[in-house]
Amino acid sequence: MKTLNTLIAAGIAVAATAGAASASNIYSSDADFSGTSLEIATVVADAPASLVIYDYSNGTRGDVLGDVMLRSGLSSDVSFQLNSTVVDDVQAELTVNGVVVDTETFTRNN
Repeated sequence: MKTLNTLIAAGIAVAATAGAASASNIYSSDADFSGTSLEIATVVADAPASLVIYDYSNGTRGDVLGDVMLRSGLSSDVSFQLNSTVVDDVQAELTVNGVVVDTETFTRNN
């Protein structure tokens, strides 16, 4: 019986973690990427989070171009002045409690 209770508790913990992770998102449809700056209109995190921007030219993750710590909840107009001009794509990675919960790729506006 003790083993069954342990398994049930572990299942509840996993379900709670999975549910929490799914509440955190980068909303990529509202982004503006010019090559030297990136603005993401909406990011939601269910706990304090980090958002890191990587060079993603040629589909390969490269250098970190910017990063920011976010508070729990809705963050609006999250802006980055990138460390260098990016010709192609960048990738944003949202991490909550040490777990990557969302990754979005942005293509430069023409």
